[in-house]
Amino acid sequence: MPAPDRPWRTANDLNPCPSDRLMGASQLTDTDHVVPVFAHRFGRTYGPDSSRRALDAALNGSTDGLETDCTLTADDQIVLVHDPLLHRGTTLTGWARDRTAAEITTAFIRNSDGSVSNEHPLLLEDLWPL
Repeated sequence: MPAPDRPWRTANDLNPCPSDRLMGASQLTDTDHVVPVFAHRFGRTYGPDSSRRALDAALNGSTDGLETDCTLTADDQIVLVHDPLLHRGTTLTGWARDRTAAEITTAFIRNSDGSVSNEHPLLLEDLWPL
């Protein structure tokens, strides 16, 4: 049952497992509610965190919404990276705020196992054509 302070159910209320393992979870319902499922980091099960590949798969999948993290660059652009400490998710080192957007978007995003993917970080403006 939902907690008293929230009148909706979550995926964990209906099926206690991590939401990134729920496929088609937007189809889970009770008598009054549809359970929305959001692609965390654009759906990291579809590709590297906040990558174009993960975004495209999430948009073509059964998710109800998207979530990602963003940070400012040295030249005041908004870049979509999970962690502003760049070595944690990209092939760069240092802080995002100390690098330009051009530097960050030419780096490669790391996969969840730390290996290097062929994906590059996106800028917020890359989402507007969607």
